[in-house]
Amino acid sequence: MDSFLFIEHVAAPEGSLLRRLQNTISPVWKVIGDGCHPDRETWIALEKAGFSSVNYERFDAQLPIVSPHIIGIGTK
Repeated sequence: MDSFLFIEHVAAPEGSLLRRLQNTISPVWKVIGDGCHPDRETWIALEKAGFSSVNYERFDAQLPIVSPHIIGIGTK
């Protein structure tokens, strides 16, 4: 069985103060963070990537800007 294990910071919930901050700082963050997007909805890309299943959990790591996180597995 081929699997893809991941842990990734993702965009905060739409409409939240943190999401507004992520959206505002994103252009600068991409430059200083070597292409990092603090407001990327990575779970959507994973769900569309062609895995037969994607399972993940969301958690908060208490890091400014780059929170929340998801951790999970995509199975071929």
